[in-house]
Amino acid sequence: MSVEISVIIPNWNGRTYLEKCLSSLRNQEYLDFEVVVVDNGSTDGSVEFLHRYFPETRVIAFGENRGFAKAVNEGIRQAKGEYVLLLNNDVEADPRLFSQLHDAMAHLGEADFYACRMMDFYQRELIDGAGDGFPRKGKAFRIGHGVKFGPPFDQGRRVFGACAGAGFYKKELFGKVGLFDEDFFAYHEDADWNFRANLMGYRCFYIPGAVVYHIGSGTTGGLYNELTVLHNVRNMIHVIIKDLPAYLLLKYLPWIVWGQIESFLRFCVVQGYRGAYLKGLSSAIRGSGKMFKKRKKIQRKRRISLFELEQLLIVSEKERKGQIRPI
Repeated sequence: MSVEISVIIPNWNGRTYLEKCLSSLRNQEYLDFEVVVVDNGSTDGSVEFLHRYFPETRVIAFGENRGFAKAVNEGIRQAKGEYVLLLNNDVEADPRLFSQLHDAMAHLGEADFYACRMMDFYQRELIDGAGDGFPRKGKAFRIGHGVKFGPPFDQGRRVFGACAGAGFYKKELFGKVGLFDEDFFAYHEDADWNFRANLMGYRCFYIPGAVVYHIGSGTTGGLYNELTVLHNVRNMIHVIIKDLPAYLLLKYLPWIVWGQIESFLRFCVVQGYRGAYLKGLSSAIRGSGKMFKKRKKIQRKRRISLFELEQLLIVSEKERKGQIRPI
């Protein structure tokens, strides 16, 4: 039986969060959807919990942790819906989430994918992310993170991309842009996908009425640890290698170098993860050859002009500083 929306939730030892997340989906006003949880070899009883308390949920169970990207990709492959909503397991969906997204589908014909408004789960007046940006430093970020909700975040607009923790996509788009890069395993795979979609001329719009409340780092156990630092450092570099056109790569090289210096200071000096940082850097260097091969295919598909792409990056810079301008 076909449905309009397939909700894909990757899970790894997230039983603590699943009840709140899935209960919020049961309470939606709009009901033409299915829920697919892709379990990454959980050992906390997540799969048994789902079968017992949420039998309407379709479960795809891996025997081991294969990473966020692979889990999401498998969910997309098996999705029955015309649209795909990716959700983190540590979010609570507002009851009007699906109806707001349905309205966006009907009235935003120029959009190809959509960013939901992510709010802080505990301090609900604060924004967790109003879409994702990508400035000249080459460091993807969540727009409006930590800012109190209000103007200009109450207005929809084009943004660089969507956070895969609450991103909404036409399923057919994955056949054109490709799936998430499984070599990333976790972190920045959405930044890479956003960039590839923009290069091909596809547009993302931020929908302020489509609200979820995000705990944040629920699965990984905190914002910073050895795993998150290693993958953030490596994948941030891989996005730049794969996706930034040569002209802009050379033009922005001073900003990119400064961004890498900032990352070194942040992870090594401030956070004290020197070992994880160096492992991430080493892994990025070892994998650069593979990323350059992927780059050739990606850049051949570019349809957006360098001028329009540069404007997206410049607006991201303003969004980072709170000087938001519509695109």
